Amino acid sequence: MKELETAKPESTVPDYNATEHSSTNPFDQTKYRFPLTCIKCGEQVTIIATFDRAQHRKYCDPCGTAIEAKRAETERQRLQEQREAAWMHIQPPLYRDTNIDDPRLHSEIVTAAKQWNPSDDGRGLLFSSRRSGIGKTRCMFWALQRYFMQDDDCSLMAVTHGALCEFMRAAAMGEIQRHDCVGGGRDAAKKYHRPSILFIDDFGRGKFTDFQNSELFELLEHRTAKGLITCITTNYSAGDRAAKFASNDGDAILRRIGSEFNNVVHL
Repeated sequence: MKELETAKPESTVPDYNATEHSSTNPFDQTKYRFPLTCIKCGEQVTIIATFDRAQHRKYCDPCGTAIEAKRAETERQRLQEQREAAWMHIQPPLYRDTNIDDPRLHSEIVTAAKQWNPSDDGRGLLFSSRRSGIGKTRCMFWALQRYFMQDDDCSLMAVTHGALCEFMRAAAMGEIQRHDCVGGGRDAAKKYHRPSILFIDDFGRGKFTDFQNSELFELLEHRTAKGLITCITTNYSAGDRAAKFASNDGDAILRRIGSEFNNVVHL
């Protein structure tokens, strides 16, 4: 706790005398010397403060500093626990005990996950391989968790491509109820526009209509325009994705998830 500063030398500050000095004016900024007995350690000290501020002082400087430090640590732990609880709702149980150095995980994917730091360049990640079981999704969740826990301002959502497209279809058809998502109807689809990081797993899996591709393009266009990060895992090669999204929006979709906006690992 920092002692209140005074504009004049300490030796010229008068002692407070209740019979001589008025304490009824809340705007009085005159500073006096007040005796203070710390309620924690019992030490008797003198403080220089206005009458109003002196009434709120209960501790000597060392005790006040220690108490504020303890409060700050308690608040830090509370926020950490809150953050961990939020992450548990995002990450599927299957990926919660990931050992990033597991030799079964592909080394290029592991390296990209460890090196990814969107705070530096605002780029996302794309892991692409026809091979399964090499850790694309597992490493992605590991990288996302590390960043999510470091940046208190990071908001994050994870969804499979199929579930995302189905949600947008249902929202457009009015099948999403207002209590399921703020706004309901068409506004419900906007919920994937908002998070600072969106992870789309199994990108390209399934069959999608032109309408769903149009909705996906709108989503990606919004996110790239706003500088929001979209991370992708996919079992399709670049050529496969080009064939799968051979629509009016296909090229634009693929450009917005490619190397222009993401660090890409193709295996």
